[in-house]
Amino acid sequence: MRSMPGWARAARSRAVRRRTPWRASLRWAAGPRSSARWPTTSSARSSRTTSAPPASISTPRRAPASPPPLLGASQFLPAAALDEELIANGAILYLEGYLWDPEEPRAAMRKAIEIARAAGRKVAFTLSDVFCISRHGDDFRKLIEDGMIDILFANENELLALCEREAFEAAVQHLHGKVPVLVVTRSEKGAIALVGGERVEVPAEPIARLVDTTGAGDMFAAGFLHGQAQGRSVRDSLRLGALCAAEIIQHYGARAEVDLKELAAEKLA
Repeated sequence: MRSMPGWARAARSRAVRRRTPWRASLRWAAGPRSSARWPTTSSARSSRTTSAPPASISTPRRAPASPPPLLGASQFLPAAALDEELIANGAILYLEGYLWDPEEPRAAMRKAIEIARAAGRKVAFTLSDVFCISRHGDDFRKLIEDGMIDILFANENELLALCEREAFEAAVQHLHGKVPVLVVTRSEKGAIALVGGERVEVPAEPIARLVDTTGAGDMFAAGFLHGQAQGRSVRDSLRLGALCAAEIIQHYGARAEVDLKELAAEKLA
């Protein structure tokens, strides 16, 4: 069995020492500069007789977002843990907006972008959640303006929040030309991709039943990026993403229960 890296041991040690109830550390995402907190165990009882934190804002960019996820040891990922050779040799570097929140992995991600750029590799970035945009939207917009992102993934709500628009088409037009590849997932409406002056749309894949959406966004991105890395068309890459996402939402958990390569070969034959 391989030994745990030093940074991971340190992260676990720090996490063990932090015995604060996890809810006390979660922010209520009511707006870009909100500092309100989720109630702790003691304040939760009193909240039954007092007003709750505001749960809705009129504009899409300030709509309530899900609370920040529990990132585990990844929230302590340092730049020193990066495999620079692997990044430089990979076709596409894929980064999660969730990890932009903690300081250490944010620095690691900036370093990874530098390595990929120096090697002439593509950088893909997912916005992850409206919560991430409410806290780091300015950083994300700066990355786009500076040409640091080649492929941007977003769902419809994230796109509206990033572009500070109320209408989907207005948000799409706002980003048009600012990022080489824009991919937007729209749940049952399917997905679109804007590549240069081309707009490609695919429908959502039919499913028997919706069980659990955990992992849907990442599975979609995995399918799309696989298609692009293999030289497939944008349309086929979107379809691969839709197939992967459709499989994962029909059962609990974020791991596929079928052979995705066989599924793709069957559907895209």
